[in-house]
Amino acid sequence: EPVELSDGGYAWVDISGVTEERQRPFDDVKEDVKKVWVRIETQRQVSELAGKLIERANKGETLTALAKEMGTKLETSRPFKRTSTSTEAGLPGAAIQRSFAMPLGARASRIRDLLKAHGSYFRESDMLRIQLDDQSPLMEGWWQHLNQLLSDRPRYAGIRTLLGSWNRRASAESVAYRVVRGFRAEVIAELLNGLSAPIRAKYPDYVPSFPSHAEVIVWPILQARALHLLPKPYEDFDQFQFACLDRALAKILARVDSATLTKNPYAAVQLSDDELGVDAFKDHPWGEQNTTKIQHPLAKAVPALSWLLDMPADPLSGDTGHVVRAQSPTFGASQRLAVSPGHEESGLFHMPGGQSGHPLSPFYGAGHQDWVDGNASPLLPGAAIHRLRLSAAPP
Repeated sequence: EPVELSDGGYAWVDISGVTEERQRPFDDVKEDVKKVWVRIETQRQVSELAGKLIERANKGETLTALAKEMGTKLETSRPFKRTSTSTEAGLPGAAIQRSFAMPLGARASRIRDLLKAHGSYFRESDMLRIQLDDQSPLMEGWWQHLNQLLSDRPRYAGIRTLLGSWNRRASAESVAYRVVRGFRAEVIAELLNGLSAPIRAKYPDYVPSFPSHAEVIVWPILQARALHLLPKPYEDFDQFQFACLDRALAKILARVDSATLTKNPYAAVQLSDDELGVDAFKDHPWGEQNTTKIQHPLAKAVPALSWLLDMPADPLSGDTGHVVRAQSPTFGASQRLAVSPGHEESGLFHMPGGQSGHPLSPFYGAGHQDWVDGNASPLLPGAAIHRLRLSAAPP
């Protein structure tokens, strides 16, 4: 029977016989299996080695030292664009593509690691635990970098003591996390602001927006101590980084007014020895800055109603951009849901602000505290407390 082709032609197929399906003997495929196994095992070992080297680089080891240890040399590619060929860039085509599609991925990587570490069977409580994870591997490298920076600075002994409480978590009670996070933010902002200065000089209306994956830019500059990229008026990178640290600490202690920062976001700040002590910071944990501000739309227009309509101001663990528990004062999970079809009785549900929209209802805000504390609140409703009966009017 003729078969019409897409190009307007025809084809005839003549079936002369049918060979039954069978599994090829191992001797016939042994060499093919060996090649596949060698390729997979090589990829696994290379990926494992690359992961270890990346981890060491993130902790502060220089790429030059790592290359020397591996018996090779560090090479820098030629400048290239998204459309550059492998010959133009001196890189494989896959590397060029990855360079222009390389988000930081810290949050996604953490979720992946938590899923892999747990196994293949998950209960609802396991999924909730992952959603509430507040560890920040991204900040680990900054914590180690700051510790090393302060190692021979007796004036900052109190800050080093604070950093000793580091637990890798963006927990509401952590002072160390707030210090490290503030230092990172100041370094990135001022360094990238300096890099964009030539653009602003030519285009005064240009407002730089700094990428979430700024480490890709900042870490090589800090490690190489590239003086030609050092912001003015600093003389070296130590002076620059201590200025950033002082400014971060002053913001935590509210020792610098907003008018000064508005005029010059990178103003120099002087702190006394007492202000660098442990006691000065013990009452300023991360939760003081990361306190919820969940406002009812009506309360924004009529602030006098805030006491009735707004949710309480609660210090929360978590952070934005790189922590699984995404949280800021005005941003967070709009819902948390963990349920398996057919097992709804085991499902868990969180909703900030609760489900009632009536501020005079006794259920207004019900469930909000479970969202704040991460309690495993059930998806299904409990026993009925009130009933609303609708009756037809008499004729």
